[in-house]
Amino acid sequence: MKVGFIICEFNPLHNGHLKLIESAKSLCDKIVCIMSGDLVQRGEVAIVDKYTRATWAIQAGCDMVVELPPEYTLASAQIFATGASKIISLFNGEKALFFGSECGNIEKLNEVASIMQTPQYQSALKAHIKTGINYAQASSLAIQECTSKDLSEILSHPNNTLAVEYLKSVDDSVNCYTMQRMGNYNDSLDTSNPSAKSLRELIMQSLSVSSYVPKYVEQDLYKIKNIKENLFSLIKYQLPKTLNIDQIYGINEGLHNRILSSLNESESFDEFIAKVKTKRYTYTAICRIILNCLIENYSKFDELIDKPIDYINILAINKDSKSLLSNIEATVITKPIDIKKNNLNLDLINASKRLFTSLNYSYDSFIRIL
Repeated sequence: MKVGFIICEFNPLHNGHLKLIESAKSLCDKIVCIMSGDLVQRGEVAIVDKYTRATWAIQAGCDMVVELPPEYTLASAQIFATGASKIISLFNGEKALFFGSECGNIEKLNEVASIMQTPQYQSALKAHIKTGINYAQASSLAIQECTSKDLSEILSHPNNTLAVEYLKSVDDSVNCYTMQRMGNYNDSLDTSNPSAKSLRELIMQSLSVSSYVPKYVEQDLYKIKNIKENLFSLIKYQLPKTLNIDQIYGINEGLHNRILSSLNESESFDEFIAKVKTKRYTYTAICRIILNCLIENYSKFDELIDKPIDYINILAINKDSKSLLSNIEATVITKPIDIKKNNLNLDLINASKRLFTSLNYSYDSFIRIL
């Protein structure tokens, strides 16, 4: 049995995702989605709960959806990819990974991934980071210094960056395939191939997205709320109470002082993030850090790189694909009793759910079988 993996958020699932799923299904026997939970890598609370989004994936033709733990979701592309790759390694058999990229050229992406693992690149990267620019900018400049080929532009696109990190982190036995993304992540709303970000903006303006998403997704969009200002109120209340805030994942160089002082001077969420943002810390990075504060994520970088993931939390499964369960070499969670029985620490998953439900709506934590 050949198992195909898609690392995703489906926030929301749209027609572009359907093309990727169909491509994977044409080459594999079963498709497993590794999906962010109630919080997503952009540093936002997901538009709908993780079980609803997992159900969309099964309706789209996938066979199983498992959760990427929040300590990997609310981190850089490197850690995000590392967490997903650890989950892939827990499955037996022949494996393939499918992902979208702006580049659409697996050879070029592999070439960048290879360069990024050389001492020359690492040395150049450190030198550029010391100048105060952010990681993405430093990476592009370092790539430019390490090759005569014009590859530096690749890392200026978010999905290319994720793609390269996937290629760096997966085992050599995993076959990798990429599909070119049509349009750009930051495209305007009138594009014929809108990104998930653009669709979220349309939804928040109460505009129709029926041309861009499947019917089963559209019918669940009534659940979506604009939570930004409620989130800011929660931040103003909770952040000053966060214990050892300087040890929260992603915070260093005294950033916690800037966060707390900016919070006192701000009247809205956007103003707050704008005050904290610097050349080194992008808008998205700051948003991730703030959510890490709210769920009290004290993970360490080395831990996330080296420590194995020893469980798989299954969110949804096709009833005809239960054979996949015997393919997993780890503790499998399908119901709350599995957590207690195996003495698992899911504090960050539980904290993420509490944050989601405090801002959105409550949901039942059990596997969806379709």
